[in-house]
Amino acid sequence: DCTSMPEVAGEAALLCNPEDPKSIAAAMTQLASDKDLQKSLIEKAKEQITVFSWEKTAKRLWESIEKATNTVEN
Repeated sequence: DCTSMPEVAGEAALLCNPEDPKSIAAAMTQLASDKDLQKSLIEKAKEQITVFSWEKTAKRLWESIEKATNTVEN
């Protein structure tokens, strides 16, 4: 039921079906009413943000560009 972008959110979010209003409402209600869940997700989010950075993204993009360029030239 909850399937949107788990590869980005990891364990740091309550995931729900973005095309199902009931799924969204259930996740929002759960998050609003569960203080322990809120605290847990905040802590997990602090860890998850280290996975993504502009520096890492730029480096990976540049590596991809170089690889594509080398493939075309060879």
